[in-house]
Order: sequence, then structure tokens, then C-alpha cells
Amino acid sequence: MIDEILSFNRDFVARKAYEPFVTDKYPAKKLAVLTCMDTRLTELLPQALGLRNGDAKIIRNAGGGVQFEADSAIRSLLVAIYELGVEEVMVVHHSGCGACHMSYAEFKPHMVERGIPQEVLAAWEEWGIADWLEGFHDTEASVRKTVAAVRHHSLMPKDVVVRGFIIDSVTGALTEVDCPEEGCHCSCGGSHEEGCGCGGHEGEACGCGGGEGHHCHHGEGEECHHGDSEGGHCHHGGHGGGCRRHGAQAAARVDAMSWAFDRVSVAMRPYLGGADDPAARADARKALEPFQDEIAALDYYQRSGLWQQDYEAEEAGRLPADIRRSVLSQDGLYNLLEEIGFVCKTN
Repeated sequence: MIDEILSFNRDFVARKAYEPFVTDKYPAKKLAVLTCMDTRLTELLPQALGLRNGDAKIIRNAGGGVQFEADSAIRSLLVAIYELGVEEVMVVHHSGCGACHMSYAEFKPHMVERGIPQEVLAAWEEWGIADWLEGFHDTEASVRKTVAAVRHHSLMPKDVVVRGFIIDSVTGALTEVDCPEEGCHCSCGGSHEEGCGCGGHEGEACGCGGGEGHHCHHGEGEECHHGDSEGGHCHHGGHGGGCRRHGAQAAARVDAMSWAFDRVSVAMRPYLGGADDPAARADARKALEPFQDEIAALDYYQRSGLWQQDYEAEEAGRLPADIRRSVLSQDGLYNLLEEIGFVCKTN
């Protein structure tokens, strides 16, 4: 099939069939669309939205959602906003989405059948692949969750308009999903589904000394460790042992970096202690090639001085125990990346 595509492409260029599509990199409508990779939407979605080549940045993934604060969809949106002038974001899920029912439990037998070793799967299971490959079960709730993740992301400008929709996969009809600006800022997007971090306590204000603007989504009396920065939003349960996604900028940042740390450390695990062996270094570099975005995030975290700030917060005892461990572990991993030549520390 790829050879057929290459043959078509040569003819396409020779006929100058590209001329109607010539434009620049800036979206004419200052719009970004975050949607699903479903093949039914390839032509239907832009046609149904009246979008021509060059009108909008269209970002696609499985399900059209956001899973992490450092998710590639968020990265693309931030580039679109800060570099390319996007002012509005449409989150567009669709009817009959396959991500509604996908799960690691279904994928695993196929992975084994295709030759993925059990020890590799075990390492990914320890990392949390079951959550990573889990789909959603309510399309409207997923739209609200995604809109909330984009709208309340710590790097998202407040003047960017973010709205959510469901498109009919057959007719292209759009239905807007009510995604209120106020209220629950939990990752559930206000659906309060089972397992939701806010526990159903919509908009509950935290009373642990953080000042107004903290929206801690845990039950009354549960311990929160978000420090003193105003405007923070807790995205989890915070059950007594310390909040993992809280308002303190340092701890929230460390927690976001943990996503990159976890993925890179899984890939590095077979090569720990082998940095002096050229063959092991070469194998490690090959294993890390799919994780360039994660390594770039860790590299920026170190080079920008943010790690040093968080380390000082850790030294002062201002971070929960699990976050303190994460700060030190991430520095150790960064040192290993430097040893194999993937990054170079600045003085």
C-alpha cells in the first residue's frame, strides 16, 4: 500500500495538483480542533465544519482526549496558541467512537500474539498501562473532562475560548456539550463518574490555609498539601496521605514531570548500570528513540532551573513524601541520560 501511495504522490506533484492547497502555517480562522483519529472523520469533519486547507490546526489522537498534563495533545495546542495565533479551541468527540470501550485487557492478548515479551508487558503494567490504554464510557463526560483539562491547564491562557462538541459520524451534525466555566475543576469535567477525584464535591473550597481560589476536590477534613499559592486546582482525592495534583506550583510541576519520568525509566530499566559499556549505551539510545518528547520535557525541567527550585522546596520540607522521592528520582534518571549521551547538563 505504501508503494502505491508513493506512486500516486509522484503523479500528484507532476500534475501540480497541490496548487489549490497552497497556504502558510498560520490558521486563517485562528482555530484549533482536538478530535479523534477515526477514519470516518478524515474528510467528514472539515467538510461539516466548513474548514478548508489552512483554516485550522486539527489535532487527532485515539478518542480526541487529554490524558496527562504533559500530553502530546496539550503540547500541540500550546504550540498552536503561542506560536501560531490560535484563539479558540473546539474539542470534538464523535458518535460510535471505538475509544469508548477500549482497554488494556483486550489489547494484551494481541500484544502477546504479536511477540511482545511478558517481561516488557510486566514493566509497562507497573508503570500503569491499564490506565493509559483505558477508554471512556460516556462520550459527553469525556468531552467535559477534555474541555476541563484544556481550559484549566496551568499553561493555558485564560482568554482562549474552549468549547466541546459531539459530531455525528454519519451526518456530520454537531451537538454542543454544556461545559460550564465554573464549578468542578476535577479531571472528571463535572461528570462525577465513579473513581472521580473530586468525589462529587463540586467546587468544594479547600480549608487548609491556601487562601481563596483553591478548589480542592476531596472530602471535608481530608489532608491537602498544596502550600500557599493561590488559584491552584486539586485534580484528585487527596486521601490523607497527601495530595498529588495540588495547587503548589512546585509539586504540581513535579507530578506532571512524573509522566515523562515513568515512561523514560521503563525504557531505561534494562540498561541501568551499563552506561560504561558502549554496546549497552547504543541499545539504550535505540530504546529511548520513541520517547523524544518525554526526554525533551525532562531536559527542559533541568536546564530551566525548575528542578533546582523544586529540589529546594523538597529540602525545606514543603512537598509531600511521594513528591520528594520523585524530585530525587528524576534527577538520577537525568544523570543516566547524560551518561549515555542523550542530554548534556549546563553549568
